[in-house]
Amino acid sequence: DRLRSRGLGDVYKRQIVFYNQDVPLIITVEDSFSGISEIEWSIANDNKQGTITVNENGDIQTTGDEAIIINESIGKDSNLVTSLQFMVTVTSDTNENLVSVNLTDNAKNKVEAATTKSYNVDKTAPAISSTLTSNAAYYNGDQVVTITIDERNFRSKDVHFTLNDDEVEVTSWENDQNNANVHIGKYTISKDGVYSCLLYTSDAADDK
Repeated sequence: DRLRSRGLGDVYKRQIVFYNQDVPLIITVEDSFSGISEIEWSIANDNKQGTITVNENGDIQTTGDEAIIINESIGKDSNLVTSLQFMVTVTSDTNENLVSVNLTDNAKNKVEAATTKSYNVDKTAPAISSTLTSNAAYYNGDQVVTITIDERNFRSKDVHFTLNDDEVEVTSWENDQNNANVHIGKYTISKDGVYSCLLYTSDAADDK
């Protein structure tokens, strides 16, 4: 028995896969001995689940949430269905969304997909803002730029902060005590001068 799944449009970051849109999954199920009897699948955070059954005549039926059978993928040996592919879609804007697939063959053997895995979907761009110690046109002390970023999949290396067209690194970051998705960084301007600044960022799924 064999089960495989693949997603479309992967974005790889540090060997963790993130997606910035819904994820169609094509799942391949094969049993060349006694044939496929039942396939159970579920997507945890989407609260979706369904069953694909094959009767003794080789007819295929689906129940529960919609799974799209790819008709040209169906392999048969007489009245046995020995292989098929179906597509389901991960839509929940969450991390660690577990997709599970179980296969039962006509000899009542049951196997869970070796490719059962979690999917990370992040469709939301980071929300970013900044404040200054003083909003006066001139000041005679250090000016601290406080940067606030609301982002579930935050990485400090993706924050780009430029002063007068020169990029500088914001090294001091901490989480908001009331919201783990809110990250606060500070940068101190201490030299005399006239400054303009630009601030932008992305997240692990390349939302910008």
